[in-house]
Amino acid sequence: LFIFFAVHQQMFYVSEFGVYLYKIFPWVNYTLWIFRPFIFYLSIMMIFYLLFARSFLNLKENFKIIDKWMKLLIAYFIFSSVIAIANLHMPGFFFSPEPVLIVVLFVFVISVLCWIKGIKSAKFFVLANTALTIGFTVKIINVIGLIDHPLRIYIFSFDQIGFVASLALLSFALGDKINTLKTETIMAQEKALEVLEEKVQERTVEVVKQKEIIEEKNKDITDSITYALRIQ
Repeated sequence: LFIFFAVHQQMFYVSEFGVYLYKIFPWVNYTLWIFRPFIFYLSIMMIFYLLFARSFLNLKENFKIIDKWMKLLIAYFIFSSVIAIANLHMPGFFFSPEPVLIVVLFVFVISVLCWIKGIKSAKFFVLANTALTIGFTVKIINVIGLIDHPLRIYIFSFDQIGFVASLALLSFALGDKINTLKTETIMAQEKALEVLEEKVQERTVEVVKQKEIIEEKNKDITDSITYALRIQ
């Protein structure tokens, strides 16, 4: 969904692409009534970006405090999407690209922390976010006017290049995550088998001991009966 809405958001950057987008995704025509469609699609894109990062890095278990901040950022972009639809009178900050850069930098720092903590699947995520962070930073430098000349490679802006590069690296991150989960599953199964074998062995020893106790009691009973018969 992050990729899906990012594609929609790009139609406001590249007008030629927007013409094709209306043909590929007919429902876009029904969203033209939105007062700030660019902000709307950007907000929805960032919501799913944060949800993906939160799930991929497993912040709920690894960084509970940061996970709460992540929820607040998600709530912010939900509010931002509502503002874009309702055209509410809000400070210009809500309609500027700076919050997006803040979020991208925030996720980048979190992914680095996860990598340092030893979460193996975070390494490709760090590389993907590096490309995305550089791309968005250069784009926002252009937007706020620090550099008048538009920074591009051929017809592509740096945020588009960074976005495509990050998606390519995220594919490696997902593959690495899948391999890690497979390895952890196999290790968990092997551990479960070891525990099961230990329990079976323990149970076998208990059964043998109980058998010996029963046999000893049976012998005592038999001896008692034999002794009683002799007395009789």
